[in-house]
Amino acid sequence: MLSSPVNEDYLDELDKHSIPIAVIGKVKRNFNNIFSIDTNNFANSYNLVQHLIDNGHSDIACLHAPLKYNAAIDRVDGYKQCLIDNGIPVREDLIIDCGYSFEDAHERAIQLLQSERLPTAVFTVDELKIMSFYHAASQLGISIPQQVSIVGLSNGITPQLLSPPMTGIELPVSELGKIATDLLFKRIQGQADTERSIIVPAHLEERKSVQKIK
Repeated sequence: MLSSPVNEDYLDELDKHSIPIAVIGKVKRNFNNIFSIDTNNFANSYNLVQHLIDNGHSDIACLHAPLKYNAAIDRVDGYKQCLIDNGIPVREDLIIDCGYSFEDAHERAIQLLQSERLPTAVFTVDELKIMSFYHAASQLGISIPQQVSIVGLSNGITPQLLSPPMTGIELPVSELGKIATDLLFKRIQGQADTERSIIVPAHLEERKSVQKIK
């Protein structure tokens, strides 16, 4: 299963059938047959926002997905906690739900970039938000990173193909899939001692989308 919703009631029903299930995402409850393989979304987001703060940024917007899935919640929580730990007020007007479509994300990015008080940096939670923001900035003639810096979480090579290449964390999707599949085969073969929760590390890659400010 790809991703894990906040409401786990249906996992209770699936667990009753004694079929091994690997979920790519966080599973909050303890189940007999359901296992979690994930990266630390909270820590990944925290580290990206800390990178912006270390480069002098304090007005940092967050472009996120709807908070119906654990990954989205953890990413927003990581953003908020990093601000709090650094003594920076959390501004709800800078935490923007961009929906699931490119059109919605692009519209929210346009609105942010046309606001009276332009943030110095933006944290984006997935590739859809990344692409939408870059496109909106290009349309409005806003320079990255000279006018606004950006970091984000992605699933592939997209950040390296953008101009400028984006500083971010590429989620280890291939490794997550491989570990999940290996775990399922072990359970099918009768190995009952497999781990119930596995966290795969991810690493920040510095490129050219963040400008250091005083």
